[in-house]
Amino acid sequence: MTRTVATKKLRKKKPRTNMKQDFSPADGRNRGASL
Repeated sequence: MTRTVATKKLRKKKPRTNMKQDFSPADGRNRGASL
């Protein structure tokens, strides 16, 4: 459920991040912690 919230936050912050979150270092760290 944490990753869902993180996804929503990322979408609000930068929509393009949602598309390539795996490529984004900052987002990858957040998603990695959630996963």
